[in-house]
Parts: sequence; C-alpha cells; structure tokens
Amino acid sequence: MQEGRYASKVLLAEAENHDLLVIGGTHGRSRVAGMLLGSTAGEAAHATHHPLLIAREQPGRNGQARRVLVASDGSECSWPPARLAGRLGAGGDTTIELIHVDDGKHPGADEVIAEQAAEIAAAIGSEPELLRAEGHATERIVEAAKEREVSLIVCGRRGLTGLKSLGSVSERLAHQAGCSVLLVPGS
Repeated sequence: MQEGRYASKVLLAEAENHDLLVIGGTHGRSRVAGMLLGSTAGEAAHATHHPLLIAREQPGRNGQARRVLVASDGSECSWPPARLAGRLGAGGDTTIELIHVDDGKHPGADEVIAEQAAEIAAAIGSEPELLRAEGHATERIVEAAKEREVSLIVCGRRGLTGLKSLGSVSERLAHQAGCSVLLVPGS
C-alpha cells in the first residue's frame, strides 16, 4: 500500500472520534505526484467527514490566526466555513477577509456573501474586507493569501472523489497554498 494512503487510512479511522483532523504541511511534491504516489493531505481532504487543518506555519501569537482569508463561492456549502471563521476570530485580534471568485455557477452568490460578511462582522466586531476576483479560483485565492500575508485560508470542502476531484478547489488549495488551510465540510 502506498505510504500516503496507509497513513491517511489510519488517521481517518482515528479522526472519526474527534472534531478536527490536523496534518502537518504537505510533502513538497506536485499535486499530480501526490495523487499518483499517495498524499496523506490529499487523501484526507477527500475522505474526512470533519474539518481538516493542513498546518504549515505557526498561525500567530497564542496559536490564534492573525489574518484569515475565507473563500466563499456563495453556495450553501460555503456557510459552514464562514461560520467557523467567525467563531475562530471572535474575541481575538484577528483580521478576516472574505474572497469570492465568481465562476457563474451560483446565482445569488452576492446576496449570500453579503449575509456571510454580516454574520462574520457580528462574530468578530468588525466588517471583513470583501475581495472579488475572476478567473481560476485556486489561483486567485492563493494569490490573495500571499499578497495579504494571511496565516490561514478557510474554505469549504465537498468531499469529491474520483475524476470529479480533479477540479476540487479545496484539494488544490491543500497542495498550493503557502499558509495553513482549514477545509470545512459543507452542510
């Protein structure tokens, strides 16, 4: 059995008894190599039923992320990550920004994102900055995270498998982002 698949099998079985699975940064291989050779992070990103944190660097003082970027496509699946980000930032010195890369697949996304921004603002006591971008979602999110020097990206995860997973934004973020990534399953 491939190393990544064996490790993820053990971790996923154990994670069923916990609320969060945390995995250290990725192996440094390309996304394709990780898919072919087995990647613990990649396997976990597709299979866990719980939030998954890919931890790449210390998130900030006292273990709290200082700058958080929440990726939202405006779908129903984007609510759990937005709510969790609000809870993470509540009562702390955290800046939260909300990014939407418009892919045209979610009519009414602007209204949902405005509601998410309002809910985050209520949780943290300040309005999150809204970023809007066009193009390839993963590329725009990674670029925004790097430009803004965020310590954590929070994104939804649909749990796609097989060929459908090749287009997975969350799985690509797990491999490409230079900061920690928290993948939250959709409702």
